[in-house]
Amino acid sequence: MVTCDDLIDVLSDKQIHTKRELIEKLGLKTKHPERKLRRLIQEVNMHEGPYSNMLIIGTSDISGYRLATRQEDLKHFLNERRSRAEEILKPCEKAERILLDIENGKQNEHF
Repeated sequence: MVTCDDLIDVLSDKQIHTKRELIEKLGLKTKHPERKLRRLIQEVNMHEGPYSNMLIIGTSDISGYRLATRQEDLKHFLNERRSRAEEILKPCEKAERILLDIENGKQNEHF
C-alpha cells in the first residue's frame, strides 16, 4: 500500500512532478489513482506530526507538484490560495445577505 512517506520520497528529489508521473512512480493501481494521490497530498498538507514542516504545492504557473522549499514557493502558494478562498466565499456572502433580507421580510425584492 502506498503511503505519504512514499510520496515524500518521490518528491524529495526537488523536481516538479505531474500527476501522471507521481501516479506512475508511486505505482498507484487503484480504480481512481488521481483520488488516491489527492488524498495522500491532503494528508501531508493537512496534518501535523511527521509532516509538520512539509507542504506539497502546485501552482498555476508550473504544471505539477513539488515540496515547497523556498520562500518564493510558499508566498506564491499563499497568494493563490487566498485569492481562491476569496472567490469561493463571494457567493456565501451574497447568500447571507439574501437570507438576512428574507428573514427581515424583504424577500420580494429578490424574486
